[in-house]
Amino acid sequence: MDYVAAALVEPALTQPATGTVHHLTNPRPTPLGNLLDRLVALGHPSTVVSEQAWGEALRVAAATAESPTIATVRALEAAGPRGDEASGRYRFDDRNTRTALDRSGLRCPSVDDTVVDRYPTAAMDSGFLPDP
Repeated sequence: MDYVAAALVEPALTQPATGTVHHLTNPRPTPLGNLLDRLVALGHPSTVVSEQAWGEALRVAAATAESPTIATVRALEAAGPRGDEASGRYRFDDRNTRTALDRSGLRCPSVDDTVVDRYPTAAMDSGFLPDP
């Protein structure tokens, strides 16, 4: 989080306010499989299914459950796939941010298991995610 805060402040302090867009992305994104592996390591069971089976399970859940998460799934389903969304490949141009941060020496730290574990642990602590 310290990196994110510094990366948000750096361009604001060093770049003119000209309406330039600064997307903050991780140059080494964490694969979904790593996140799922960490959930299993924390005691949550996991079953590997096809993308088609996963999509069907989401559709069934969206049709039968009430929650903010399911409402999001419903909205995405209703919108339907468009362009990069259909392929699951969103692209954010982070050149402006990288240029600003390169001058500052700020570097995005690696996202290791300790960092990944913070999120499901916090979700379990808050009751959002059930304990295993």
